[in-house]
Amino acid sequence: MARTIKNIVIVLIFTALCGIILMIVYRYTRTDSTVNQKVNMILDNAIYVCKRDSDCVVVPDGPCPCSSSGRGKAINKKFDEIYRATHERGICAAAISQHPTCTTPPTCENRKCVIATDNLNSCTHSNNIDYCIENLLDADDSSGRCEDVAKSLKNVCYEQLAIKKGEVDLCRLITDKERSQACNDLVIFRSAKDADDYTICYQISDKSEFRTKCLFSKIAYGDITDEAACDLINDIEKATKCADIILGRRGEETNDESACYKITDSSRQDECIEKVGISKQDLALCEQVGSAPGQSRCISSIAEKTNNFELCSQVVYSNFGQHCRAAIIKNDQLELDTMIDICEMQQEGHFKQSCYEKLRLNQVISRGAKRLPMRNYVSIK
Repeated sequence: MARTIKNIVIVLIFTALCGIILMIVYRYTRTDSTVNQKVNMILDNAIYVCKRDSDCVVVPDGPCPCSSSGRGKAINKKFDEIYRATHERGICAAAISQHPTCTTPPTCENRKCVIATDNLNSCTHSNNIDYCIENLLDADDSSGRCEDVAKSLKNVCYEQLAIKKGEVDLCRLITDKERSQACNDLVIFRSAKDADDYTICYQISDKSEFRTKCLFSKIAYGDITDEAACDLINDIEKATKCADIILGRRGEETNDESACYKITDSSRQDECIEKVGISKQDLALCEQVGSAPGQSRCISSIAEKTNNFELCSQVVYSNFGQHCRAAIIKNDQLELDTMIDICEMQQEGHFKQSCYEKLRLNQVISRGAKRLPMRNYVSIK
């Protein structure tokens, strides 16, 4: 009896021990989401822990790194290698990102690596201070943002803020005179495109390339019609080009060849005279065109407009005369005999064959050609 009770107690103790062991194993080997979340949370927090700014580096925040149009985030440099090795990459654009998280140096704040994209002073150690500040101002461009930045950043800050807001007054807060003037010129240049009065360009320094660009943009929009406006361009070559463009436009728009003759550049002058000659159907002006191609184009265009195929004989450059007659033959209102005469004037080969082909397409053969050469009729039948 005593032995039986003893055996029962041993079995119960063994069973209890097995239960305890199983509970311990289960506790430390279970993979429920709660435990995984806690483990991941600990690991995630560990990669951000730091003591000083030098502990932190920038790594990709997403599938693309800063070198490929991505974004960045700050972690402890001890985890840099393992993070990049396990980080999933994607298909990225081959362009360096200018996102604030890529242009702003990482810092250690409250023992955590961060990228302070709202702190302009963080740009002090940036490789490109201008871009860094420009990107940070995208989020907040209030006028007072530059007042509390480090002295070394103030000029850049006021410049970028002036450009972003289009306010010349902010340029005057820049202590570097040369940078202040450059800021002033750029802001005025950008605002000039919306101004009706081209004299705003004269507010730009006469030595700045932006004054020339400003005037040329106004010419392109047709805001400047007086070549005297070009006199204030400091570069003589560009001032001459400016005047030539205005004179050429005036000549073409008003059919005034006298404006064309004032043009300095010979090719521009020829182009102007050619267009006026065509518009006025004036052969005498065509003869004033200095280049053979331009002169032939001018006469050919008048011949086409007036259906005067005899003028095509005066077109001597290259095969322009052939093209001149080929263009006239498209007019199916011409007399049949006239059209046949045109075809006969074309040189043997492609141009002549093409001419008779157009006669057939215009169905003029069925109107009773009296002098249509049999060889051509058979060939295009």
